Amino acid sequence: MNCTAAARRLSIPAVLALLVSACGAACGNAPAAEVVAEQRTVSARPEDSVAITNVTLVDVVSGSRHTATTVVTKAGEIADIGRAISVPPGAVRVDGTGKFLIPGLWDMHSHNQASGAELLDLFLANGVVGTRDMGSDLEFILPLRDRIRRRELSGPEIVAARPMLDNAPAD
Repeated sequence: MNCTAAARRLSIPAVLALLVSACGAACGNAPAAEVVAEQRTVSARPEDSVAITNVTLVDVVSGSRHTATTVVTKAGEIADIGRAISVPPGAVRVDGTGKFLIPGLWDMHSHNQASGAELLDLFLANGVVGTRDMGSDLEFILPLRDRIRRRELSGPEIVAARPMLDNAPAD
């Protein structure tokens, strides 16, 4: 599988989420506590290369699975995808053995004001890279979205679908 120019332009948080649960755990064959024990934190600066190796890449268009695949990123964008690609020297390596790489998930009906800013990182931890907020106050949601964009907070991309205004008529 070759990486297309269009795929290279897409931002990684908007494109991929690495599922940390192995297939056995996802199918109910392993306790959740074992899955949590497998999770690791990988630190990389945005300009670093990251290579996710030996992962099963799920093509959501065709439904096919590409096993033993390597995905290399550079400066937050996909640089290459394939089985026989080279990993740049100094790249942060993530072993994806037994894991799946899929497009990032979106929560299309969220209430970020109700759940609170302190829970934003849970979206990312569960592969949700974007939310459509369904009615938080402008004074809450717009500054929160800006703080995430400036990387002051870790959280998903937020689309404010219809923030409620104090003087807006009810539907």
